[in-house]
Amino acid sequence: MQTAAGSLAMVGAAAADDAFIVQKLREQGAIILGKTNMSEWANFRGDELPYGWSGRGGLTRNPHALDGDVCGSSSGSAAAIAAGYAPLALGTDTFGSVICPASKNGVVGLKPSVGLLSRTGIIPASRELDSAGPITRTVRDAALLLNAMALLDPRDPATAQVPASKDYTQKLTADALQGKVIGYPSRFKPGSEALNEHPQFAQALDTLRRAGAQLVPVDLKGTDWSDNDWSRVSRMFDMTIKRVLPAYLASRSGLKVSTFQELVDYNEKNPGAEKYNQDLLKRANALVFDETEYLKLSDGLRDEARSNVDKLLADNGLDAALGDPHPFAVLELGSATFAGYPGITVPSGMDVDGMPTSVYFYGARWSEDELLAIAHGYEQASNARQDPDFE
Repeated sequence: MQTAAGSLAMVGAAAADDAFIVQKLREQGAIILGKTNMSEWANFRGDELPYGWSGRGGLTRNPHALDGDVCGSSSGSAAAIAAGYAPLALGTDTFGSVICPASKNGVVGLKPSVGLLSRTGIIPASRELDSAGPITRTVRDAALLLNAMALLDPRDPATAQVPASKDYTQKLTADALQGKVIGYPSRFKPGSEALNEHPQFAQALDTLRRAGAQLVPVDLKGTDWSDNDWSRVSRMFDMTIKRVLPAYLASRSGLKVSTFQELVDYNEKNPGAEKYNQDLLKRANALVFDETEYLKLSDGLRDEARSNVDKLLADNGLDAALGDPHPFAVLELGSATFAGYPGITVPSGMDVDGMPTSVYFYGARWSEDELLAIAHGYEQASNARQDPDFE
């Protein structure tokens, strides 16, 4: 099968080997049905592209409403699971690319701690942020899939940082929420206007309380995602693409392109019927990479994010925290992402337009077993996931 990031420029000889995690799935009996569509180059091609579009696959459709948002970049994996094409799928996540499509398509999506799953064989975007992650219809399926993949890979040194192997299904019990302390955004305190504005989230809080969780109103401090913060993030992403993509392109053989410049040139000559731009690729290709500047940006964002999340959890005695549903957990998702910490999204119902809603739990590094337990407890208590009507 092609390993092409959705790009027509990358169609040619197949990659020499399966990715490490795919090898492990095959060894344990998994049957690989195929690959799904994605946002081309994991949303790093151009700023005109709609979520879920690639030159190879066209536009991914949301099975709950064909004109609905699918998010990205693992759009096809989430849509396929929602549509019932398979029980298990994988996505890759650098900045919400598992969490967001799983949320928009009404399924479960887990981004593990960076390093829990090997990245060997996966087209890279950022060594510091990339992780594969399960996309499934149930939390138990996500835990089973994680069990099969969370193994030491000598070719990815990040996997050596994992404390110890675990059975991620062990804590998925009927009373998993009893006594759990979970933080939630303080603007959703009882009697607040926010509860009326987000009825599915309000119902999720009630479900957690009834299932035995102790809810604590909290506020995650740190970056306010102002223009300056986004500028830092944008600059870091431009730099990390320039840092990792040239070596990956050079490592492949039998493709139309083997350098970053050849990729950009191919897209210029073959814009496709939609003629979407490639401004992000062009900007990254044009910059002069500076390792010192990159590490300062990357390390700074990581240290700031870890400090903020660690402090939130420790000061409030939390087992996990809930992200704000609007805008989609941008503060919490961004902080967990740059910290390299895990997060999981679980369906919470449907909005007035008939589109899925979700809750997003995040926690400390290597706390996947706790997050899966909490997500499972909520899933069982809420029974909120709905199959699409394919309309």
